[in-house]
Amino acid sequence: MSVWYLCPSARPRREAESCLQAWLDFGCRVMIIRQGEPLVLPIYQYPVDFYAGWAVSNNHLIKTVLSIDMHVDWFVCGGDDYWPDEHFDSHLVANQCREYFKGTLGVMQPTGDRYGDGYIDTAAASPWIGREFAERSYSGHGPFRDEYFHLYADTELQQVATKLGVFGQRPDIKQEHKHWSRMGNPKPLFADDLYNIYGPRDKALYESRRGTGFPGHALRRK
Repeated sequence: MSVWYLCPSARPRREAESCLQAWLDFGCRVMIIRQGEPLVLPIYQYPVDFYAGWAVSNNHLIKTVLSIDMHVDWFVCGGDDYWPDEHFDSHLVANQCREYFKGTLGVMQPTGDRYGDGYIDTAAASPWIGREFAERSYSGHGPFRDEYFHLYADTELQQVATKLGVFGQRPDIKQEHKHWSRMGNPKPLFADDLYNIYGPRDKALYESRRGTGFPGHALRRK
């Protein structure tokens, strides 16, 4: 069994390395899509010149891992500013997830980090995604809807997994989100576009899809 931490990464090299090293220490293998200076870590990283979006990036990474690791059971998707809970390790949580879901058809979101007015209760922002769910969700196209750019893909994931009866939360696990606004860091140059341009677009897409029952969300038959 293996657990992979996956994310698009664009933070300054040392900050990103500190975060992703924590996931390595947690027991995960790590694969990223990297904008900027390459990281000096024993991980898989694919350089890009632009950000294709959170949903597209994670779907691509999941499919890549599935093609190279026949033993992967769980994927953890987040960013280079989410940190693992030092009181656990990847195999312990993976085994607990497998026991809870009776396999890997499931999505589990840790909710111990209470930053953001309860946002983590309504969106699977740093989810543990089981292999079977990843392979069968949206008729086999991946666990995220590619139409979303940066926001609301995590909200739909939670809604769809709940609708399918395969969603769980762990308030005892804290995956801390060290967001720039939380840490008192300067606002990144890309933030205005993400929240002012793509945010309303993604919200409108989510509301439209929610109103029609999230079309295309069915699991692929075994």
